[in-house]
Amino acid sequence: MDILKELGIIFGILFAGEFINGFFGLVLPGNVIGMMLLFVLFLSGVVKLNQVEKVSNFLLSNLTIFFLPAGVGIMKYYNLLEGKILAFLAVMIITTVLVMVFTGYVVQFSQRMVKNDNVNK
Repeated sequence: MDILKELGIIFGILFAGEFINGFFGLVLPGNVIGMMLLFVLFLSGVVKLNQVEKVSNFLLSNLTIFFLPAGVGIMKYYNLLEGKILAFLAVMIITTVLVMVFTGYVVQFSQRMVKNDNVNK
């Protein structure tokens, strides 16, 4: 029953992000708004990590499954990429490096916050 509760929290926040996006017509996708909302809920203490930890770990351990539709979409529309492969590869490499660098900084920042939080207790 805990897993259903955790899924409900995660999907509820995702739905809230999609609703906010649709209601206000924002440029950001609803799932990104949902992640920011979840981050704010974590910071404020409304949602605790242990309330979503099991489902989050499951989703993260099976993350590659979520990339299958994108890969199939690329193969389906390969004809649109003809003649643009080098540009496509350049964008993929540059964005991958940017995501890795940004993720590294976020992890370091998060570790410092946790370390400071443990010191203050």
